[in-house]
Amino acid sequence: MTSEKNPVMQKGLLSTVGSLVPSFLVSTCCLGPTVYVLFGVSVGGLSVFAPLEPYRPLFMVGAVALLGYAFYHLYVRPPTFACVENGRSRLKTHRLLFWVASGLFMAAALYPVVLPHFFS
Repeated sequence: MTSEKNPVMQKGLLSTVGSLVPSFLVSTCCLGPTVYVLFGVSVGGLSVFAPLEPYRPLFMVGAVALLGYAFYHLYVRPPTFACVENGRSRLKTHRLLFWVASGLFMAAALYPVVLPHFFS
């Protein structure tokens, strides 16, 4: 058994983890302050994220591109072998992480659209 890592698996993991950064940036303008208020934390310091609001569509495009890249490497062109370590498949772990990242992105992207319907 060799400990070489498959470059396709590394690309899938890198793009999945990379999509979490734009997803976080998408949610900084709206979701962050609401969560802090819910837990009783002062939101005065979060105004530093207000200048990022005009770039929100760019962050969303970046996140969708990275998620698409991860999807391609995990489902369209998956590795040709099953890498199993300690009884766990790395491919299954990366696919689970991909869907978690996709769900977080959808929650962050749709938050400003859905929230007004609950409070109107």
